[in-house]
Amino acid sequence: MSGYILGLTGWFTRSHDASACIIKDGSILAMVEEERFTRKKHAYDKTPLFSTLWCLDQVGITLDDIETVAIGWDYKKLYQIAGINESKLDNLYEIFFPKKYFSYAKKPKIELVSHHLAHAASTYYLSGNDKAAILIVDGQGEDVSTTFAIGNQGKIKIIQSFDIEHSLGYFYEAVSDFIGLGLDSAGKTMGLAPYGQPLYEFKQIDLTPGGYQVNLPLKPRDSSLDQQRRVVEAWKKELSKQFGSENLVKYPFDLLYGFTRRELELKKIHKDIAASAQRTLEQTLVHLAKALVKKTGVSNICMAGGVALNCSANTLIARLPEVSNLYIPPNTSDAGVSAGAALYVGGKKANKALDTAYLGPSFNNNQIKSVLDKVKVKYKHTNSIGKDVAKLIFDGNIVSWFQGAEEIGPRALGNRSIVANPTKPGMSERVNDAKNREHWRPLAPSILEEKTSLYLEESFPSPFMLHTFNVKPQYRDKIPGVVHLDNSTRPQTVSKLTNPKYHDMIHHFEKLSGYGLVLNTSFNGSREPIVCTPTDALLSFYGNSTDYLAIGDFIVTK
Repeated sequence: MSGYILGLTGWFTRSHDASACIIKDGSILAMVEEERFTRKKHAYDKTPLFSTLWCLDQVGITLDDIETVAIGWDYKKLYQIAGINESKLDNLYEIFFPKKYFSYAKKPKIELVSHHLAHAASTYYLSGNDKAAILIVDGQGEDVSTTFAIGNQGKIKIIQSFDIEHSLGYFYEAVSDFIGLGLDSAGKTMGLAPYGQPLYEFKQIDLTPGGYQVNLPLKPRDSSLDQQRRVVEAWKKELSKQFGSENLVKYPFDLLYGFTRRELELKKIHKDIAASAQRTLEQTLVHLAKALVKKTGVSNICMAGGVALNCSANTLIARLPEVSNLYIPPNTSDAGVSAGAALYVGGKKANKALDTAYLGPSFNNNQIKSVLDKVKVKYKHTNSIGKDVAKLIFDGNIVSWFQGAEEIGPRALGNRSIVANPTKPGMSERVNDAKNREHWRPLAPSILEEKTSLYLEESFPSPFMLHTFNVKPQYRDKIPGVVHLDNSTRPQTVSKLTNPKYHDMIHHFEKLSGYGLVLNTSFNGSREPIVCTPTDALLSFYGNSTDYLAIGDFIVTK
């Protein structure tokens, strides 16, 4: 038996964040999100076609070498709950491996893993913990939205679940949409919250000794595959009763770029609603973490699900006296359940925590040069890319940085990043302008891991940019580009072991500036996913207003 397990997630309808990975002996050999190839954010309603093809090519095997295909949703259960008869479920091979793209002599075994179990495996099996309490919080799985579980000696047991009607993910989505940011803009709502005051309560959410409940006047369950619309609409009716009409969003057509733009005015009340929702989510998640520890008697917590991208809440949980350790994987959203399903089916747990997110496509200098030459751009080769880029950003330039293997997860972690000098006044506005982002949105630093405690209060390693810390008072006006309104920042701590090239660049910047950190945001435009290939990098670079592109050992100029 080969031992290769192919993990997948993504479906042809009501789906998001499709991805693929290949696991062997509990290790991720290759992983990538489908959006990186389709160039459409979240890869809505897509199966993981191109991501599967890349994973097989990267590992150097074919579908015939795959022992088991593990899928991070139990689609049969999902359709059964909805009362829908879907004939395509009888031939999953045609859905995931169309003969136009795949040839195989034998059909590998396919296992459907329930969504929250896949989430649980995606964090527990990668945490390095032998025993851990597991907290899963998202929009929904097949029929649940929050799950308590325990991992022990490589086995996972679900001990309590909360129905979709009690979804905290859908609560936060509803608030995000109500204030005008959009259903898929939870990260923006988290960033907006510090501009407001937490003046309001959401009494529909009731904390109980063993968990919580949400009391909403809901319509009867419909036949949709998921209950997002039903729950979000119920929440928005409650929000309208409390705050009046939802924020007006306009979509004027921009002839220059050929698409509509989202225009809205964020008033004080919208900022206060965001702040209040953030406080409510934090209080609820902290309460759930305490309840989970009490219920299991285990102080190591593993979290996953889209709500685990809420950095402020994560840090509050990590600092609880009841919690000895908190682990969250870099791909904690639905894109991570491909790995979770494969890990669960494989049943082998890593001996140490996954400490790298660099599992996606990479390109050597020869491949990069062939693309640069083909499109006839101006570039130069350098033997000191880190030193040269450090000087460029020290001088006030904004640099698009493309190096090594692409990150998994939604955060740019120094291989597909836009970097700049955080000490320059006005730099955050310039970088947001470069990406056509709202000026109020905060930007984050990448900090040398060994210097983190110098700049941040009560800090601990955060390699996947999943926590927030307050910047120490003496540095707040020294690095204004990465300090948010409430004096917080969402750092990536950079290890020399996991990303030596990025660490080297920041180290050279420290020699010039005296500060061991750079401003870091994802390398993409406002309407596209993070860049994947050299061609993507060039298209994005020439479509934004960054000054240089550092790609491999080449520097491209405009």
